[in-house]
Amino acid sequence: MVEVAAGSYEVGSSLADDYHIAPTTIELEGFWIDQYQTTNAEYEQYLVAAISPEPIVWPDEGDLPVRGVTWDQALAYCEWMKKRLPSEAEWEAAGRGSGSNPQLYPWGNDPTADGQALSLPNQETYAVGTLSFNKSPFGVFDMVGNIWEWVGEPYTPGQDGHKILRGGRYGLLLDLSYRLAVAPDDARYLKYAGFRCAADQVR
Repeated sequence: MVEVAAGSYEVGSSLADDYHIAPTTIELEGFWIDQYQTTNAEYEQYLVAAISPEPIVWPDEGDLPVRGVTWDQALAYCEWMKKRLPSEAEWEAAGRGSGSNPQLYPWGNDPTADGQALSLPNQETYAVGTLSFNKSPFGVFDMVGNIWEWVGEPYTPGQDGHKILRGGRYGLLLDLSYRLAVAPDDARYLKYAGFRCAADQVR
């Protein structure tokens, strides 16, 4: 896990649509977040130890991010690890960094990362942490271009019963302020949905 210091963080975007909120400054306590998305190998250990249904995309190679998990399954895994899902604001802060005008992508403000992002797979996931350019200012990998990620508490009220997916999945390169509110078991999005965990402190 990597540490994100307490402080003021800007979330949201000046884009005016249903998938972004206006720029807003949020105060966060210090927290920790997984450097990498939860992998199939890690999730398999959970399946062996706990009574839980398999994701709808299963099995797959161990170093790829687990996907096809519902919001409830993601939350249960994090709790099993004695962690939690990151709040929406924590997730975005970990991806964009600090300051009054944080960058829009993990690597900066250029959507293509000087052309490197154009090589991200369009039809499949890739092994977590293997693309050195796809890293946030805090050292968090793959927040754009692999899978969407479930988050916990949203930073703005939404439709009852809906949960938030963040990031940009493969084949759909999106900025880090993009947010997608969906039913937590909607099959149209589940095959692209994974997660990473957060914690208030580590030992």
